[in-house]
Amino acid sequence: MAFIFKKKKNPKQIVDGLLDHITALPSKSKVEAVAKVAMANAEESLTGSMRKQKDAAPGSIRSKDAGSSGSEEVTQTTTASADGAVGVGDGLSPNDLAALDGLEKRLAEIRVILTGTADSPPKEDESSQLARFLLDADVPMKLLSNLGSVTFETRKSIVIVFNFLLHVQEPLELQTIVSRYLRSRAKEIIRLLLSYYSMENLALHAGDMMRQCLVHPSLYHECLSDDMVVLNHFFDTFLQMDSFEICSDAFATFRDILTKQKQFVSEFLEKNYEQFFPKYTALLQSEQYVTQRQSLKLLSELLLDRQNYNTMIRFIGDKKNLILVMNLMRVKSPAMRLEAFHVFKIFVANPHKTQEITEILQRNRDKLVAYLKNFTTEVANPHKTQEITEILQRNRDKLVAYLKNFTTEREDENFQEERKLLISTMVALPPFEKKEGEAA
Repeated sequence: MAFIFKKKKNPKQIVDGLLDHITALPSKSKVEAVAKVAMANAEESLTGSMRKQKDAAPGSIRSKDAGSSGSEEVTQTTTASADGAVGVGDGLSPNDLAALDGLEKRLAEIRVILTGTADSPPKEDESSQLARFLLDADVPMKLLSNLGSVTFETRKSIVIVFNFLLHVQEPLELQTIVSRYLRSRAKEIIRLLLSYYSMENLALHAGDMMRQCLVHPSLYHECLSDDMVVLNHFFDTFLQMDSFEICSDAFATFRDILTKQKQFVSEFLEKNYEQFFPKYTALLQSEQYVTQRQSLKLLSELLLDRQNYNTMIRFIGDKKNLILVMNLMRVKSPAMRLEAFHVFKIFVANPHKTQEITEILQRNRDKLVAYLKNFTTEVANPHKTQEITEILQRNRDKLVAYLKNFTTEREDENFQEERKLLISTMVALPPFEKKEGEAA
């Protein structure tokens, strides 16, 4: 009896097959149209299912088959449209579906070769050779360009393959090839990922890859370019979005950009202080609670980092910044007041205060001392019902899981000592002498 064994494809054949599937993919506009129809069908099915339940007699028991059938119908339709893409045959030709299916299978095969499995590690030679062919054929950019035209599972594979290539460490020759490729494509990669942040079905995938990009200097520098193209998108759009999930992910990326490579960030902040900080202080007044609080917390970290000493001195020498922080110490949110306190203490503890900063502190000395003496009783309990209620009202159910962890943050170990130091420093200030004709 003769057995026919399927010959294993070599890396070049695998990449050539992948390129064929990419070329045959349906257009993005076609996929978006299908997703729109699928979403409409899902909403119609869900509405019909809810109407049937409403029309059912009170106390009646529906048969298991009937109940499960309606549930499956709605679940299947919404699953198809949940990622805003494909998986639904309506509107797509057999060739379109074949290309999507083929791409998904080929990427799954590539994932195994590059990263191995739980039971079998990757073969280094085979993995390295495949990675070279992928880069030579410009596959990373081709996959990223088609992120909106593929299934959710395929997107996950694209993220894994892309992130694998970013983190290649050996052999050294392959690492060099990867670095050269990323340098040549840095601007295109970052701008493309940036464009996906405004698309709800692609934003989280883009955020994941963008944060991974920061391990490479060429990609990092593109994020912190002097024209601030990338940061301005975060300032003006992504950190102000209504979607809590996307807004939180965007802030995680924004934070990594400003903290991962401290020396480069320090140089950037000094060079672009006048362009950067007006935008940043606007975040401290954002209507998005999470953005406002996280920005305040990040500001404290940036100012206290030794590498940013010159930037800190410039920031705490500006009276507009002190007034902003003092106003934030008066907001309703106890958690926000605590974050503002951590920034305020930097102004007070500065032994070389500017004259205008000293005058503001002198003018408000008595009020600040009284405020600080009662401060710990106002914010020591992060589980306050009022705080949780306020956040829930702003962001509703999406925040619940996040808040359970977010509100467990407590004061650091040095809080009491810092509070005492600030109070004693404020008391030691001479009374403010009002100039003749000046309003109180």
